[in-house]
Amino acid sequence: MNRISLRDSDNPLGLSALDTDDKTIVIVVEHGLVEVGRYHAPAPPERPHPAFERPSNADTLRDGAYRALMSHFPGVSISGALQVYTCPAAVADKARWQSDGGGDA
Repeated sequence: MNRISLRDSDNPLGLSALDTDDKTIVIVVEHGLVEVGRYHAPAPPERPHPAFERPSNADTLRDGAYRALMSHFPGVSISGALQVYTCPAAVADKARWQSDGGGDA
């Protein structure tokens, strides 16, 4: 599990692109929330901005994502600005993605 760097993006919404591959499953930490998501890199012109897809079973993954984060980065603050980490397989493999035909678990 690693922290993923944000890189400057020239998009008008102010969203930062991540220094990782498209469709990477990540743990997103911001303002006290720890969520699992799938990163979608910008792909102009169809998708000019980065995006995060939320799994249909996000609520059931939240606790595992939090525990993995605290295990790998003890004492990390979850309040504040955006932080993104690679998601361990033990959590990522449980995610169900609507775009892949995976409904609620």
